[in-house]
Amino acid sequence: MNVIPKFCLTVCMLLLGVTVLTGCASAPKNDAEALAEYEKTNDPMEGTNRGIYSFNQVLDKVVVKPVTGIYRGLIPSFMRKAVHRFLQNLRTPITLANDLLQGEGGRA
Repeated sequence: MNVIPKFCLTVCMLLLGVTVLTGCASAPKNDAEALAEYEKTNDPMEGTNRGIYSFNQVLDKVVVKPVTGIYRGLIPSFMRKAVHRFLQNLRTPITLANDLLQGEGGRA
């Protein structure tokens, strides 16, 4: 099968799936029992979650972005790549354990 039609088929199937699932995510309109069930299963921590999200957005804008700008301005590209590789190597034991637990001995 040609790559482009296969890609188009994949995208179309994905869009169809998303379209079907969006109907499951909307609140019921007229059914009182369904509306009560929807309200009951709604996120009880929504206020807290929104507060934490807002805090994280401000922290990202005020602290993290300026620090990363300074880091990129001061540290040369080759050193940033070396730091990135070092941090990736620190994750290797976790990846090894994950592969072994999933029975992926060849990848481990």
